[in-house]
Amino acid sequence: MIRGKALRLACLLLTFGGAACSTGNGGGGCGETVGIPHPEIGGSIAFTCSPDMRSYVRIMVLDVRTGRARFLTSDWAFDIAPSWSPDGSHIVFESTRDGRSELYVMSARDGSDVRRLTETVAFNTSPDWSRDGASIAFGSSRDGVHGSLGVASTHSNVYVMRLNNRDQRRLTTSSSYDGQPAWSPDGRLIAFTSTREGTSQIYTMGLDGGHQKRLTKLPGPAAYPRWSPDGTRLVFNSELQPAEPGSSTIYSMTADGGDLRQLLSGGYYLYPDWSPDGRHILFLGTRESAVELFAIDPSGTALIQLTRGGGIKYWARWQPQ
Repeated sequence: MIRGKALRLACLLLTFGGAACSTGNGGGGCGETVGIPHPEIGGSIAFTCSPDMRSYVRIMVLDVRTGRARFLTSDWAFDIAPSWSPDGSHIVFESTRDGRSELYVMSARDGSDVRRLTETVAFNTSPDWSRDGASIAFGSSRDGVHGSLGVASTHSNVYVMRLNNRDQRRLTTSSSYDGQPAWSPDGRLIAFTSTREGTSQIYTMGLDGGHQKRLTKLPGPAAYPRWSPDGTRLVFNSELQPAEPGSSTIYSMTADGGDLRQLLSGGYYLYPDWSPDGRHILFLGTRESAVELFAIDPSGTALIQLTRGGGIKYWARWQPQ
């Protein structure tokens, strides 16, 4: 039963565009007592939570120090993929609240002042805020095959939007999938996931879309890259090696693709992110019949469970300092 649920979870979270598979009944687990207090770690984590991936998916913020959580969204849509502004005051996210997947921004304090950023007949997903706060990188299917409500597109390219005038530039011209962008801390590179050479792998490029470079050459799919705070390493999820289809774990590597390290063994671990001080790596994992948030140190030791109570929690991002 646990393995079957984990396989369905892997289907959901490794789907490029977003919520594309049903995971069945996951119980509750979306409330203010969802966290486990860790005063020795502290900070705040934005994540999405759903009891069953059918009724709703809402964005919450966890106070890691106290273990208390609060909802930022309360509609009955799929509100997913939160990303913090550099000063921690706002969150950009993806939502189906208006009938298709668009990008929105809201106050990180209470979810107020919601503003829509995109308006296209397309699938706009996985936004990531630039470190200077001026731009947002995201994936979009607007130039090819479009996704529909609750169904991810198999075609996407990476775009960048300037927030002062909402000017949008296309950075990649793939006929397959380019998405899940992540800005480097120095603002000079964007890491992203691409299927241009078959199985999804991790690439980087310059801010004008030039100098695209493949970093991983793994037999299984690699996805969801995230930079360390000092910009020296990237974490991402991929199948266990040797490849075990349907599995997933967390890897790290240097910014040029070297020194590949598998941080966890066995299990189903997805969607990593760094703490702002670089001391912990946040990720999702299955525990009994639930999907919870965990953290480890960069060497892959000292496993810490951050949430409990059942339900499905995912797309977690640590608030910048």
